[in-house]
Amino acid sequence: IGLRPESGLTPSVERFAAFLLLSFVFTLAYPHRLLRVILIVAAAAIGLEALQLLIPTRDARLIDMAMKLLGGGVGAGLGVAMLRLFPPESA
Repeated sequence: IGLRPESGLTPSVERFAAFLLLSFVFTLAYPHRLLRVILIVAAAAIGLEALQLLIPTRDARLIDMAMKLLGGGVGAGLGVAMLRLFPPESA
């Protein structure tokens, strides 16, 4: 973990921002698959925390999972808002 890049922000903010960005980009990339995007991002958030239960030196915390899920939800919401403000051109 010492090799992890540091932004200077708190880990909770970093988790939130990472999942916000992930969900936002996926929502823009797959605008007709919103439910699938949300499910994949949520599964990633839950899965990453669950996998930490298998490693003795790591600790899975509900607050960490909550920040990831919240970031993913906000990112999807921002993506949907962006798509409504600037609809993609039909090919």
